[in-house]
Amino acid sequence: MIELPVIDAAASHEEKTRPRFWRSFSHLHRDPEFERIAANEFMPGASEPPSGASRRQFLQLMGASIALAGLTGCRRPVQHIMPFARKPEEMIPGIPMQYATGMPFRGVLRPLLVESHDGRPTKIEGNPE
Repeated sequence: MIELPVIDAAASHEEKTRPRFWRSFSHLHRDPEFERIAANEFMPGASEPPSGASRRQFLQLMGASIALAGLTGCRRPVQHIMPFARKPEEMIPGIPMQYATGMPFRGVLRPLLVESHDGRPTKIEGNPE
């Protein structure tokens, strides 16, 4: 025959009052000295929420600032196309000058056709050849 444990109301009540996990024997046996020390474990008011900004508001503000900082870092750098520093002798004002050149793009040199008026580039297009 199977023996089952006897359920006693007094034993179950004692089981409920004892902590399941304990730090020391004084905690297990509810020593008054331990209860006094445990009551003063945290500073008064430590369990109350702080006044002012909450943790959620702080995280929202930090998330927004990081998102805005990321957006400012996504711009392409500004590149200026400059005219000649000194005017070449063979250049005639009003007549466009055309020449072929190259520009590095993603590690590869891309061929370009450039048309310039008075030393200022006015049209830049890809060279099909």
